[in-house]
Amino acid sequence: MKFAHIADCHLGSWGSHPELRDLPLKAFEQAVNACITEKVGFVLIAGDLFDTSMPGVDVLRFAAEQLRKCRDNGIAVYIIAGSHDYSPTGKTMISVMESAGLVVNVNQKLINHNGAKIFGIEGLKGGLDKNSFNDLKIPELGSGLKIFAFHSAVTEHCPISLMDSIPLSVLPKGFDYYATGHLHEHINENIGKAKLVFPGPLFQANFDELEKHEKTGFYIVSYETASANNGFLTMKRIELDVCKSFVIKIDGNGKSPVQIEEEILSMIENNDIKNKIVLIKCKGILESGKPSDINFNLISERCKNSGCFAVKKSVNLTTEEIDLKTQEKSVKEIESDLMKQAVANQEDKKDMIPALMDLLNQEKTENEKNLIYEERIKSAVIKMMGL
Repeated sequence: MKFAHIADCHLGSWGSHPELRDLPLKAFEQAVNACITEKVGFVLIAGDLFDTSMPGVDVLRFAAEQLRKCRDNGIAVYIIAGSHDYSPTGKTMISVMESAGLVVNVNQKLINHNGAKIFGIEGLKGGLDKNSFNDLKIPELGSGLKIFAFHSAVTEHCPISLMDSIPLSVLPKGFDYYATGHLHEHINENIGKAKLVFPGPLFQANFDELEKHEKTGFYIVSYETASANNGFLTMKRIELDVCKSFVIKIDGNGKSPVQIEEEILSMIENNDIKNKIVLIKCKGILESGKPSDINFNLISERCKNSGCFAVKKSVNLTTEEIDLKTQEKSVKEIESDLMKQAVANQEDKKDMIPALMDLLNQEKTENEKNLIYEERIKSAVIKMMGL
């Protein structure tokens, strides 16, 4: 018997970046096709199938088509909501998919799939699911493979120190496989005789992940029907490579805009960027001129002429006319200090400012009208702030 453990599909993400928004969908389709080819018995999605609790109609239609492919091939799909597709009202599209017979929500329910027992708990926003673990009422598990699905980082195995997480001690005992998500890293660890597994996202969810370009994917787990510990589990990672990234990093310290522009153009001309996402990152203190003197329209045109998939940039350049008190710190350190001061007594908002800065730094897409651009940014800000 085999099952697939998938998490963090984030269907509907990159909505404000038209060039990239189909890539998470493509990754999900590849994952479904792989599950069919591998002839898994069931798929377990450990949260964040969607990027929001109310995704667009096109995204819903696509998800339904892929889930129907699973059903038509005799593959059951079990799921929990993650922090992105969770809604306090309980009115998420996961319930719609369940009503249509495409998935089974295992939140607070014990499901028996041919001897394998599956029990889950949904993920909440802001790490609010921590307290839910103390109130779990799990029925008698009996024999067979026992799987616990949740959507949270685990403190002892979390490489991101500021991320909300739960300690291993709160996980319910007696399970053989702890299937989780939320942490966008793939981790496969033993905890005693059991397995703790993060499959990572199916596609990169932000620019930092694109820059690292670690291969994304999921796990297929083979097990003996009557097994009761991970000695009977065989793990196989299925890696997806939907679109490669090419990163251009420029140290702008002591350079002019012309020098930076020439350096970028040289890297474009001397490297293969065909069908790749080009990420341009510039930072430093300019010797002269202004960041706006760099002709990014020309750079974008050269990239497209070379066949790149998309061009994205992150420009963090300043001039020498800065306050002497800040010269001993980098721009990033100064920004970090200011953000800490701004939310000194609002711990729950510490991650909002950098996210808003990234959002407000977005530029108009090609041929996008000012009004549409302004409405897109305004809508995204309102959504992010929960207004």
